Amino acid sequence: LLDGGELRKRVQLFSEPALVPDDCSDLTSVEKAEALLGVRDLDPDNPVHNEVFRSLDTGQPMAITWDEALTTWKRERNRANARPLAKSTIYCTTKAVNSFRPYASPHQITKQTVRKWIETQEQVLSPSTVAANFRLISSVVQTLLDTDQLDGINVFKSIRYTARQDADQQRRAFTDQELVLLKAEVSPIYLMCLTGLRPGEYASRRASDIDGNILVINDEESLGWRTKTLSSGRCVPLPPGF
Repeated sequence: LLDGGELRKRVQLFSEPALVPDDCSDLTSVEKAEALLGVRDLDPDNPVHNEVFRSLDTGQPMAITWDEALTTWKRERNRANARPLAKSTIYCTTKAVNSFRPYASPHQITKQTVRKWIETQEQVLSPSTVAANFRLISSVVQTLLDTDQLDGINVFKSIRYTARQDADQQRRAFTDQELVLLKAEVSPIYLMCLTGLRPGEYASRRASDIDGNILVINDEESLGWRTKTLSSGRCVPLPPGF
């Protein structure tokens, strides 16, 4: 399937009579849409199919796609931030958007579609993960509004969604017995408990990052990982035997 920008150009070509190829001039809007998308029949449940048909049938420009929305979000975030977005942030945001993509295009978002997405996601993901994805998609939508590529309001911000946690899933401190077991069975996690290192920080450290009994964490990328923010850089005292 063509990406958002290329698809938009093709739709515009098919919408202008003077630019329509001779062998396509007699096609209906449905037939033009099917030809553009390379499908035998349009899928009425596919937002992209519906938007291509709507644009060809009405002569109105195509609304922005999720691919274009992600491109805009990355550009605006990189422009505003002191350093480029982390690969992990781009990956997580793209994954969140892709989970919502089948439900609606950016201009078709309603409270009903968002609630339907939440309900479906909670069946396969933890509430905290759904809440994180909710915030990431909301950030992309807000960027479209801020850059005048979308009209109206940020529907995600009009819905109050808080991750529900059962009592047995709430975070708590390890007991002394659990720490002893971690030290014996899963020493990396035990060392992370002692130092306060995040999993990514621990897994991406090199020998050159250690100076005596101090571990230096800076914002330079290491083994495909870097700190989430500039303020995450720090010096960590290491316990004996680290």
